[in-house]
Amino acid sequence: VNNPTYIVIISLLLVFVLGCRSLEVGVDTPYYYNSFMQCASMSFKAIISRNIEVGFSLFQYIIYKTSANFQFFNIVVASIYIFTVS
Repeated sequence: VNNPTYIVIISLLLVFVLGCRSLEVGVDTPYYYNSFMQCASMSFKAIISRNIEVGFSLFQYIIYKTSANFQFFNIVVASIYIFTVS
């Protein structure tokens, strides 16, 4: 479908569904939650020196400093994914 309004509406619905999922959905969601919440007690230097993906850790850190709400993090991730592919 080439109707931009339709694409935007469907994209927003998909962002809502993906972004508002529960911690019980998926096997890796609790891992992402724990990783996100660890940002609360970490400095910027500690974030970039983690042994896991530095880019994703930095992304989590920036989102955490914006809002410590994990649902907000999920919505941002879902928005990036959905609007990239739509």
